Amino acid sequence: MLSTSLQIVRQLADTIGNMDMPPGPAVAAKQQITAADDELLPEISKRQADMSDFTARATAEIISLHADSAAPEEAANALHRLGCGFEEQRALIAPLTSRVGQVRDTVTNNVSGMTQQQAGLQAQLAALAGQRKQMSAQLDDLRKRSTVTTVLGSFFPVVKAADEIASAVQYGTTTEGAISEADRRLAQLGSQSQELNAATAACATLTGALTQLTAALQNLANAAVLVGGDLTDDAARAATATPTTLRLYLVSLGTAMAVLGDSIR
Repeated sequence: MLSTSLQIVRQLADTIGNMDMPPGPAVAAKQQITAADDELLPEISKRQADMSDFTARATAEIISLHADSAAPEEAANALHRLGCGFEEQRALIAPLTSRVGQVRDTVTNNVSGMTQQQAGLQAQLAALAGQRKQMSAQLDDLRKRSTVTTVLGSFFPVVKAADEIASAVQYGTTTEGAISEADRRLAQLGSQSQELNAATAACATLTGALTQLTAALQNLANAAVLVGGDLTDDAARAATATPTTLRLYLVSLGTAMAVLGDSIR
C-alpha cells in the first residue's frame, strides 16, 4: 500500500511540476509540491527501505533463534532488543506522517484559493464580454450612421458633412481599438482560466493522494507498534518459557514479521 501511494503522489507531483501556473495560489501550491517531491518523498522512500531491511534482519534473527533452539534468556534478550528497534522505527515514521499531512493541508488551502480566484476570473470575463458586446453594437450603429451621412452628404453643406464623417471615423477608430484590446484581454483571461482549472483539478487530486499516503504511513507505524509490542511481551514471557512454548512464540513472531514485511513493500 505504501509503495503504491508513494508512486501515485510522485506521478501527480511530477505532472504538477511541469504545468504552467497562473499567478496566485496555484504558483504557491506548485512550489510546495515541488519541494515535497525533492525532499519529503525521497525521505519516505528511504525510511521505507530502512524499515524493510530492519524487518528482514529481525525476521532472519527470529528464524535463527528458532532453528538453533536458543536458550530462554538468549531469546528474551534478542526479542526485547528487536522490540525496541521497532519502536525506534515507529518514532522515525511519525514526523514524516505529520509532514505529509502539513503538505496536504497547505495544498488544500491553495485549492480553496484557486477556486476563489477562478470565481473572480469568471466575473471579469463576464463583465469584459458584456463591455465588448456593447462596444461592438455602438460601432455597428456608428458605421450605419456614417453610411447615411455619406449618402446624404449632397443635401448638407460640404464642410458640415465632412466634419461629421471625420468625427465618426475618429470615434470608430477609437472604438475598434478598444474592442481589439477587449479581445486581447478576453483571450488572456480565458487562457488563465483554463490553466487555473487544470491546476485546481490536479492539486485537488493530489490532496486525495496525500491523504492516502498519510494513511499508509500511519498503518506502517501502527504495524511497527503492534509487532514491537508483541516482541516486548514475548521477551518477558520467553525468559521463563519452556523450550516448547518458546518455539511456539518464535513461530508466531516469525509469521507476524513476514506479514509486516509484505505490508512495508
